Amino acid sequence: MNQMMIFCSIFLSLFATNAIANDKYLFLLGGSGEPAGDQTIFDEDVKIMSNFVENSNWKSEALFDGGHKGTEDLVNSTFKNHSKEFSKKNIDDLLKKLILDINTGKIKKDDQLLIAISNHGWPKEPTEKSHSLSLTKDEKYSMDNFSSLAKLADKKGIKLAFIDSSCYSGATQYFKNISSNVCAISVTGPDKLSQGSVMWKKFFTNTAHSDKNLEE
Repeated sequence: MNQMMIFCSIFLSLFATNAIANDKYLFLLGGSGEPAGDQTIFDEDVKIMSNFVENSNWKSEALFDGGHKGTEDLVNSTFKNHSKEFSKKNIDDLLKKLILDINTGKIKKDDQLLIAISNHGWPKEPTEKSHSLSLTKDEKYSMDNFSSLAKLADKKGIKLAFIDSSCYSGATQYFKNISSNVCAISVTGPDKLSQGSVMWKKFFTNTAHSDKNLEE
């Protein structure tokens, strides 16, 4: 599998430990499109993310999996009452809530939003600007639906980052074209498969607890 990490070309100190004055929000999305069973191939990513969440001051929520008890137990042990199934309705509801919170000032200028994706991905369709994520074996959700959030974050001066470890995630780089306030990190190219856990270990273990900005 070909792995390529594409880092931000902007100065975004998303993980700086001294950014105390601003609120930081993390949303873990994914875990879907897996065959029946107790676990998913994304469990290692969940463990890495759980360690990060438990050792940080980020306000965290998860839309992850739905149907794999072992994986759901891992997620719920960290996110507790802030975890729901990764479904079209729940993603749409999350986007509506984030847009409302920004428009009402609950999420304000210089606050930081991180959308972390650990999921199966689809190649970019001719009608898409980004690409889609698997919900079930045959159902998918287009990342293009995050465009309104990205544009609003730009307008309100909110720092938004996507970390997409799914296959074909290079297409997520589209969001960097929307605004200098948007950062996108992809584990692979727009036409390549991925090995997501390698990227998550490198980023959330080595980078996320330091004062470095993303391109460092």
